[in-house]
Amino acid sequence: MTTTVTIKTHSRPAVVDTHNYYSINTPTQVSQGSSSSSDFLAPDSERQFVVTDTQTVSVRELPEGATDLHLSHVGATCGNTSSVG
Repeated sequence: MTTTVTIKTHSRPAVVDTHNYYSINTPTQVSQGSSSSSDFLAPDSERQFVVTDTQTVSVRELPEGATDLHLSHVGATCGNTSSVG
């Protein structure tokens, strides 16, 4: 099963972090791993993310004025955080 999560930003941008975990256990292969990615959402935008039983999604609101994932040009580096998954 999958769940679709819609993130809608307002006057501030946000970053959405997704984490995928996998485990393979067959007679010929045993493997575990994970991958992660971060997506920048501009102010006043909307995007959908799919969450599965091996995936988590977390959302952080970024400081006003942030234009990308690199926060070196803005004064504050933390925001509100929410998690789904």
